[in-house]
Amino acid sequence: MRNLARPTVAVASATDLCLVVVQNKTAEPLHVLLETQTPRGPVFLDAAVADLEPGGVCSCAAPVAADLMLYLPGGAHRLALRGGELRFLPGGGLRQRQQAASYGLPVRWTLLVDIEADVASYDHVLPLLGDVLSERLQDPTLQQLFGGEYPPHCTVFLPKLHRPGVPRDRYVVPEALFFVERRSAQAVALDGSRVSIAPAGTGLAVVIEAEEELRELRLLTDALPLRCSERFQVVYLEI
Repeated sequence: MRNLARPTVAVASATDLCLVVVQNKTAEPLHVLLETQTPRGPVFLDAAVADLEPGGVCSCAAPVAADLMLYLPGGAHRLALRGGELRFLPGGGLRQRQQAASYGLPVRWTLLVDIEADVASYDHVLPLLGDVLSERLQDPTLQQLFGGEYPPHCTVFLPKLHRPGVPRDRYVVPEALFFVERRSAQAVALDGSRVSIAPAGTGLAVVIEAEEELRELRLLTDALPLRCSERFQVVYLEI
């Protein structure tokens, strides 16, 4: 007796490493930027910049989980999974074909991306850090407290309400912190306070302890940060 069940069809996952091959199929030169937004997986692409003449090709490798972005003069497209297939979205002006990677390549999939037209795309154009903060601040005191400049690499733990006597620099760590693997971490805030972060349910428990006082400041934040146009300025919102 034969088993007539359908064979299993392999589908892509968020952690599969994919080789992305981009070709300019327009009639004009095209400026292309590829970069990953979230440090994750075996590859973190800082930035791949190419000026492609008609027919020109560039490539990079990244998993979906790293939030790979394709920037064209007309806007941004984000690598995502749609129905188990890898696609840049929204994908206007792009012809895309996913296939299994050739034998011997250290990736599972190849995504061929033909740029046939530079179509305006603003779905994934991120706001500035100041705009993100102003949109989330309801407390007038916090609006005053969190105004001003920030380091190019920073993490802001944004409270819902102002804690009297707590300066802004106690909520700001001068490095970008990502918790994609749900691990605990230690950091130092701009004012020198010790910061401890640990998984707590679906969020993060943040404990900030200043050097000059014993009182701890505790926040429960969302585990996923709000992202800004500067990749390494991230905001964790108190929930």
